[in-house]
Amino acid sequence: MHRQYSYTACPRFISGVLCLYMKVKELFESYLSYCAAFGGFRNMGNTAKTLHEKERFLLGPIAKSVGEKEISMLNEYDIVAVREAGVQHGMYGAQRSVLYFRQLLDYAESRRDLRVPFNYKRIKIPFVPDKKIEYLTAEELTKVRNAFDIQTPAGLRTRTLIEFMMGTALRIGEVCSINKTNFNLDTGKFSFIDKYGSEQEATCPENSLFWIRVYLAKRFDDCPSLFVSGRGRLLPSSA
Repeated sequence: MHRQYSYTACPRFISGVLCLYMKVKELFESYLSYCAAFGGFRNMGNTAKTLHEKERFLLGPIAKSVGEKEISMLNEYDIVAVREAGVQHGMYGAQRSVLYFRQLLDYAESRRDLRVPFNYKRIKIPFVPDKKIEYLTAEELTKVRNAFDIQTPAGLRTRTLIEFMMGTALRIGEVCSINKTNFNLDTGKFSFIDKYGSEQEATCPENSLFWIRVYLAKRFDDCPSLFVSGRGRLLPSSA
């Protein structure tokens, strides 16, 4: 479960101590609260997943490399320390460590009136080569489709899920937000929650709609979700 944050404007003095002498790690809590309220798309607040990722890097490589330093004592060489600490966190570790550190410094100066003693806006984010995207051939795709035993509930569910995602191009998290009551089996129109938390409407292609009808005709559970696990429970987005 992701931690919940609520934003309140932070005073220049905390417990009688001038914020000028704050350590980097002392900004984490208020920064994450700010991100929860105003970060992300259209200042609607970061999603729980994004907040969790930011918290992971703040409390990990950033805290390890510069967490104990006072903001007024930071310098450009600290970027190297942050980047090196992030290398241990996977392929994108260095990139995200530097990115989140730069965002933290921007918050410190623009929202907390703290002077960062170097031009953090010139920090270059480490480059990570794009992943090579591989696509299934038509023959391979046919094999995948036919790999499921549609005589079983799980097999029919998974085949329908694949056909639905291929037909609508929705993300798995968006698919899992759809309820049966939001799906019109006659027209194929349905509503879902996108990755920004906004409700959207779409229309299901005829082939995908065919599989949805077959799948729901075999469902005898009372779960409101369009797709369920093998035990008739809500299908998690990590499935």
